[in-house]
Amino acid sequence: MALRNVEATLLRRSPVCDWQSEVRGLDVTQVTQVTLEYRAKVDYLMSATEHNDVLLHLHGLVTHLQDKLPVLEALTDSALRPRHWEEIDAALSQPLPSAFTLAHVDERRLHEHAHTLQQVAHTAQLQREMENRLNQVSPVFRITKERKIEAVKQL
Repeated sequence: MALRNVEATLLRRSPVCDWQSEVRGLDVTQVTQVTLEYRAKVDYLMSATEHNDVLLHLHGLVTHLQDKLPVLEALTDSALRPRHWEEIDAALSQPLPSAFTLAHVDERRLHEHAHTLQQVAHTAQLQREMENRLNQVSPVFRITKERKIEAVKQL
């Protein structure tokens, strides 16, 4: 529990204020920026000072949060559709709650599934890109088809 409280403190400068914040509403870019700032400070302190319990604990907390960043990026990807959420639920062998929070990410140890979650998000991005391209091409085919029908009618 202490780990969660300190991590929440690390996140306070971002839009996240507690472990009950919904993951889908996170500004992951800002969370990443704040985490990297803390990472730089902790790394500096680790190299410039004698290690003590507080510094080692802070290092562990920043590392723990940093391990979650790929998961948070994957789970907040705007390209995810219901079919991708079904794939994620199947990969995790349990469905995520509809309003899952940072606490759920931690409790279910989703960082251990980061690679799978990133693959699903990447696939979703590729599919969205293909759908967008098909939507651009569709009107051209429709116009061509209409012209052919018109030409046949004129015969």
